[in-house]
Amino acid sequence: VMIPMINNNNYEESKINDEEGRKLELKWLRAMIKSLPPNHVSHLVSHRGFHNYCDRIDNRPIENSLAAYEAAWTSGLHLCECDVAVTKDEKIILAHDDDFRR
Repeated sequence: VMIPMINNNNYEESKINDEEGRKLELKWLRAMIKSLPPNHVSHLVSHRGFHNYCDRIDNRPIENSLAAYEAAWTSGLHLCECDVAVTKDEKIILAHDDDFRR
C-alpha cells in the first residue's frame, strides 16, 4: 500500500505557524491510517518514524527521534523502522548516516 506524502511546498508558510503545521500533518496521518483496512495497517512500517523527509523540523520531528516514533505510534502505526549503529566506545545509538554533518 502506497500512502501519498504531503508536499511541504503546498503550505503557505507565512500563514501556517509550526504548531498549526504539526497539527495538520498529524491530522493527515491519522486520517490516512483510518482510511485503510485494519489488515493493511498492521503491515505498515513507519520509516524512521513520522519525520520530515527534507530534514526540516517545522512540521515533523527529526528522523530516528523519540518524537518521530511517538508521532507514528500515537497515530495508529504499530511498527517503526530505525537505524541502529554502534559507536567506537561501544554505545548503541540510532543514526542513519556515518556522521552528524547534515
